[in-house]
Amino acid sequence: MLAVFLALLLMAGCQEENSAQARKIKLENFELKNVIKQKDAEIVKLKSELAECKKERKSLQKGVDEEIVGALQELAASAEADSSEIEKLRQENKALKEMIKLLGAKKPNSNQ
Repeated sequence: MLAVFLALLLMAGCQEENSAQARKIKLENFELKNVIKQKDAEIVKLKSELAECKKERKSLQKGVDEEIVGALQELAASAEADSSEIEKLRQENKALKEMIKLLGAKKPNSNQ
């Protein structure tokens, strides 16, 4: 009978210990679930911020691209104008050289 009493007492002690451990685990699980909820909310917020940043970057890139195209068009127009001016100067140079040749050929001899 004493053995049965001791066995019951031992089982009761184990059950209390198991019950306390179960409560501790349950509390820890509850806390971890709250941490997960907070992290999930943070992830949603960060994804939203990332989407906004990507949208802003795309908008800025479009503006930069437009500025680059405008600058390139200005450079091309300037180069075309410069090219046209250079050709005019070449033609003028050629004409002046021909005039110098003609004037040199018509030069009177100073030795006579």
